[in-house]
Amino acid sequence: MPNQRPEQVFELIQRHVLQNTPAGVRVTLKKHSEACPYVAPINHPVMQLAKQAYTYGYGKEALWIRAGGSIPVVEMLAGCFGIPIVLMGFGLPTANVHGPNEHFSLTNFEKGWRTLSWFFINMEKVFGNL
Repeated sequence: MPNQRPEQVFELIQRHVLQNTPAGVRVTLKKHSEACPYVAPINHPVMQLAKQAYTYGYGKEALWIRAGGSIPVVEMLAGCFGIPIVLMGFGLPTANVHGPNEHFSLTNFEKGWRTLSWFFINMEKVFGNL
């Protein structure tokens, strides 16, 4: 969640679990990794460009959804460069992502390439001649 810090969340969870552990039960919590959250600012011009690219690529107005993921470097990159990190996905909710029967249609693959191509071709509108 935005504005949460992983070390604080771990401490709160650990405290809650330990306070609610039944007598006679031993509990050990181990932190394997942590990452800070990132929420892209949808009002930034590059995010608006991404929305326009999706509208172009799919032929329907794109809608904003809030979806989570585990890509720890995203928050770090946003902080280092001071610009929004644009993550553009093309998998459908029915694609069973990371499942044994994961799939991705050729039609969606083509629409994804159209979307990305339009996005990169029009990037100059946001960042000018770099």
